[in-house]
Amino acid sequence: HLSARKMSRSVQQTTPEGRVVFISATYLSREFTSVPSNVMDNALFFFGSKRSWLFPKTEEERQDSLAQPTRYLEFKPEFIELIQKKEEEGLVFWLKPDCDFQKVSNWLQTVKDPATDTFYQPLKLDESWWLGGSDDSSNDNSTSFNKKDAKFCKLGKRVVSNFTAGEHDYGATCELLHQSNPTLTPILSTARAY
Repeated sequence: HLSARKMSRSVQQTTPEGRVVFISATYLSREFTSVPSNVMDNALFFFGSKRSWLFPKTEEERQDSLAQPTRYLEFKPEFIELIQKKEEEGLVFWLKPDCDFQKVSNWLQTVKDPATDTFYQPLKLDESWWLGGSDDSSNDNSTSFNKKDAKFCKLGKRVVSNFTAGEHDYGATCELLHQSNPTLTPILSTARAY
């Protein structure tokens, strides 16, 4: 695990070449004030939660939010405003309730990568790409997953299980994002990294 200071330096160093994607509303709600503004301004948010847990429109949605282990309705107003601003910019995606990584992929392809000035590539949702991996460093990474190139999750089957089930396992989700678009830097917490 990296310290918050090392992570902050790491995040600052990656922003000229890419963009950070925060993957947890819960962690980010606690840490958003410590994220450098140049990183936050450019960041994507890909949350595994439902939007309605933060912005309930009905009593049923409010009760659903209250039933969650995270107290979404107690998030600071400044954080809620930040999410709304990012939503207006098209930089937020909520995995639930659909739990569909093809929709995540479609969304990413509408966002420009500042490192390449082109739209992000689709997510690598081809199961055979992930399951055909090897330990061989001569393996062509463009045709299959190579465990030696993994940054967050070395098990291709775990990544496949995650996206086929529509789950938001942090390690597998980060690996999917990274392998699909290496200029994205997935971040669970500014205080730790995988």
